[in-house]
Amino acid sequence: MITIELVKQIEPQHASYILEQQKNFPYDYIRGIRKDSLISYLLDDIKKHFTRKDTICFLSKIKDELVGFLILQTLTWDSEIFGFPSARIKYLFSIEDKFSASIKDALLKEMINWAKEKGIKFIDCHLHPLDLSGISSLTKNGFELIATHIHHVWDFRKEFSLSFTPKTYIKFANTDDLPLLESISEDIIPYYNRFNLDEKIRETGKVPLMFKEWLKNSLLGRAKCVLLAIEDNKVVGYTTVVVKEDTRSTLGLTLADVELTGVVPTTRNKGIYRDMIITAVNWAKENNIDIMEGVIHACNAPANVIPPQLNARVLGAHHTFHWHAD
Repeated sequence: MITIELVKQIEPQHASYILEQQKNFPYDYIRGIRKDSLISYLLDDIKKHFTRKDTICFLSKIKDELVGFLILQTLTWDSEIFGFPSARIKYLFSIEDKFSASIKDALLKEMINWAKEKGIKFIDCHLHPLDLSGISSLTKNGFELIATHIHHVWDFRKEFSLSFTPKTYIKFANTDDLPLLESISEDIIPYYNRFNLDEKIRETGKVPLMFKEWLKNSLLGRAKCVLLAIEDNKVVGYTTVVVKEDTRSTLGLTLADVELTGVVPTTRNKGIYRDMIITAVNWAKENNIDIMEGVIHACNAPANVIPPQLNARVLGAHHTFHWHAD
């Protein structure tokens, strides 16, 4: 019989026991990294979550033996933007055997009951496409697949060169450019973003506000690099790069993500997106980034064509699931 416990944190040795059995990990695109280093990174990230007040953990046991865990993070910023309590499943792991789906199903059922009691209205979860037991359990418990993103990866650990030169004027933005960001029109928001694809979230009318605040926060420190494409003294595109410096101590690597990218529809097909990515790649290389990743919706064919042209490799993907209380 599977029993579920709600706890304030999970002991490192217990988390390590489950992680050591995993076949598929987040950051699957990192090649040449020992499994123990990857587990060390995940344990460090889990430990950091429990120093915050917004993290809840559910443990799954069979005959008092730990067989899985789920870590849920409540999302204050998202909740304030959308106007309803929101949360995210950060980790959903179980032992890798015939009971995996049942264990994750039990964890999700208990988590959803807890979430409903606390008034949480929305939960999202990113999952590896090969986590079939996780996919089965999420869909069984009312989560809907909302997006699949392809992972494009630039690896600067070996000799890397890029011969392309941007033709568009790309500005490295700073806080003085906040008025420029505030002037960006709503149609610059990517159509394929998962919040726009979710009808219930789209109907709140808050998706444009979320992206503008996200961009603003990026410029105020969330991102290490914020690029603005300028044409006729107007912003026609943006790209942000977030750096994960804490991975240096556990993975021995500095990672970066191309987090936000958008181009004004009326200026598309002019090479602006490509020029912003060229600039971001050159910036990453010059700033000692080891690996930079950009994730693009699987259906966004025009965007998915560009990174491989700029020496990126496709090294993974992830599904995103959304759950709504009603």
